[in-house]
Amino acid sequence: MTGLPELFDGVARRHPSRAAVVDETGSTTYAELRRLSEDTARDLRRRGAAPGHLVGVRLGRDARTVAAIIGVLRTGAGYVALDPSYPTDRITFMAADAGLGLIVGGSGPAGPPVVTGTAAPCPAALPDDLAYVAYTSGSTGRPKGCMITHRNVVAFLDETVPLFALTADDRWTVFHSLAFDASVWELWGALATGGTAVMVPERALRNPAVFARLLVDEGITVVSQVPSALQYLLPALARQQRWPTRLRYLCSVGEAVRLDLVAALHRIARGTVPTVVNMYGPTETTVFATAKEITTADLDAGVRSPIGRPLARAGVVVMGPDRQPVPPGQAGEIWVTGETVGAGYLNRPDLTTDRFVRWGDAPAYRTGDLGRQLPDGAFEHLGRIDHQLKVRGFRVEPGEVEEVLRRTGRVTDVAVCLGQVGPASFLTACVTTTTGSLDPDEIRSLREAAATALPAALCPDRYLVIDRLPRNAAGKTDRPALVELVRNRLAAAAAPLLAVPRR
Repeated sequence: MTGLPELFDGVARRHPSRAAVVDETGSTTYAELRRLSEDTARDLRRRGAAPGHLVGVRLGRDARTVAAIIGVLRTGAGYVALDPSYPTDRITFMAADAGLGLIVGGSGPAGPPVVTGTAAPCPAALPDDLAYVAYTSGSTGRPKGCMITHRNVVAFLDETVPLFALTADDRWTVFHSLAFDASVWELWGALATGGTAVMVPERALRNPAVFARLLVDEGITVVSQVPSALQYLLPALARQQRWPTRLRYLCSVGEAVRLDLVAALHRIARGTVPTVVNMYGPTETTVFATAKEITTADLDAGVRSPIGRPLARAGVVVMGPDRQPVPPGQAGEIWVTGETVGAGYLNRPDLTTDRFVRWGDAPAYRTGDLGRQLPDGAFEHLGRIDHQLKVRGFRVEPGEVEEVLRRTGRVTDVAVCLGQVGPASFLTACVTTTTGSLDPDEIRSLREAAATALPAALCPDRYLVIDRLPRNAAGKTDRPALVELVRNRLAAAAAPLLAVPRR
């Protein structure tokens, strides 16, 4: 079977002098990237990297990161992206859970990737063609490592590339963290077609005005954005004098599509409006499982979050509690089937058995998402069944955040939800305390505990002290009631609301 290195090498042979990656230091051609990745692979093999191993990749947003990833894959090992912005505790957990004896790190802006450590046996049997393990938030406070194979990724690319009129002249932004699976689309969508992957620098990630200028200056044609980032990019585009006229595709990823933002894009666009595509799918099913071009007709159709139809090698079934399909129009759990369904969770056999199932002769994944089939055969996403949240494109299991805050001993109980104020969403920790209040030192302690154990996207934006958490008849936290309580308190601005600035 063709794997990702073979796919890349075929493109590199056809386009050796084309720019494969652009970063702050300049441009790297396909031939140069191939050589760098081969050098890294040789170093890794000397240290024992082989099929059945996982290798950590901890680099910056540059061509060396890409070379390191391809180099790991050349050895037959899979990679685990270690985002340098993650807290040390999180990286330590991931490295231990994945058995990372080898880690590829940077040697400075101009140096090649540097390999440290010695290959160690992985703690679990891995698929023969494992490409990467992507960690997502865990409901018990323990992140889950999703195992994705070369077969999954190649099938995904075979499905998605034909949906777009992509050419070697396309220039893609790699906006998302390499630890976030949307980056697989951004990076390999470019490398599989001979296009150019533009690594978005940190300052552009933090400043929408800088990112808006980058879209123009770099002649970007394909960009992916989570709606919570797009809502800040659009005003920046409207304010700047130049419009990104080469932009052809804007992919909405990571969260439920915001149709109001699509309407705003149509209002501010100068000239041709880029095609907006909503791409839906959990990490466990290899980046995306469905796609839907959002047209002006969709803006008034009354469908909250249209996710379209499954990709060519995927399928979607809406299931009832009895694990039988429900009729079109009826809500149920979305199951994704087909060749892009991943190989399960690393070191989590019980959870793998529960979520990775079979539908007929095909592998299937129970997403925990609520959806329904529309009269035209397409699908609508209706939210989460299990209260999982999406914040700035990152999956957040409230239980993981709650467990971290409980361990501080500063609170007697806590529940985390999204608080909505107009178009803005805030990850809000509703806490109860023995005193009924939190002083500045206690807030600081909670903030530091969250920042130590969690990625920035999982750290609460707000802390709200309440008398007690709402409960349902079963004695469990009443999540809908909690969301309503937070919405009212934020809107009224009359509660002891404490803002936690992001670092």
